[in-house]
Amino acid sequence: MRLHMPFSRRSRSARPISPRRRRRRLFIKIFAAVLCAAILLALIISAPKKKKAEPVPEQQVQTLPAENTSLSPEPAKEIMQTPAIKGVVCIDPGHGFSDSGVYTPLLGSQSEKDIVLAVSLLLKSRLENAGYFVVMTRDTDYDDPTGLYSVDSAARADTANQNEAQLFLSLHCESYPSDTSLSGAHISYVEDSSETVLLLINSLTSSFEDVFGISPAADAKTEKSAPAVLRRADMTAAFISLGYVSNPDEAAALLTTASREKLAEALALGVDNYFKAYEEFEAEKFAAASGQSD
Repeated sequence: MRLHMPFSRRSRSARPISPRRRRRRLFIKIFAAVLCAAILLALIISAPKKKKAEPVPEQQVQTLPAENTSLSPEPAKEIMQTPAIKGVVCIDPGHGFSDSGVYTPLLGSQSEKDIVLAVSLLLKSRLENAGYFVVMTRDTDYDDPTGLYSVDSAARADTANQNEAQLFLSLHCESYPSDTSLSGAHISYVEDSSETVLLLINSLTSSFEDVFGISPAADAKTEKSAPAVLRRADMTAAFISLGYVSNPDEAAALLTTASREKLAEALALGVDNYFKAYEEFEAEKFAAASGQSD
């Protein structure tokens, strides 16, 4: 007797899949994978980006540098080892800070200390461009938390001495209200202080003549009557008045950049002429000494 087995699900599923159905399933799998990848990419792009933390700007406080190269001792013996350096010059813009110097209403909001500082900075720039090393007794008029600056004449001369400057120029202005016609630059120096002082006076006189067409007055002071800043300086030094602020025309001129530039030009030319004359002077002294020794 033959037994007939009922048709089962297992035997039905074992049928081979047609190529058409196989392609359809593969297509569905590929489509699903592409769709998932697209969704993932969209999520990544739309996700909020973290901003980089920006550094907090430091509070800007107007202070002087801890080390001011214009005031730090720079011995001339070390500086002069550099062939490009022609000489070491100390510029002293007179007065400053709480000491305004001379003042007249003709100057408006400015005073002597402002005029001489402006000319001194212009002179410094010209000298440095010409190859000189410049020391400043002050290069600002703001509050000085470092304590580097001083209005004391002795301290200013000491700045030149400590830096072993070869030349010291103290710049000022004058005022003579009882005679407002007085005008022009004025140079004071210590009489018989050194042979080189006359070289400086002649050089400055010549340079002012070249720039302004007028020679400045020169006044030899005795040791007692000379300004303290000149008496204490160990090198060739001059006390230079740039003009009379009591003279209306001169006061107005001293407030202009053009006039200050011309003053700086005359002073720079005088300094350069002095160092050239000094070299000739030393060469003549050496030649004379060599002739005597022979």
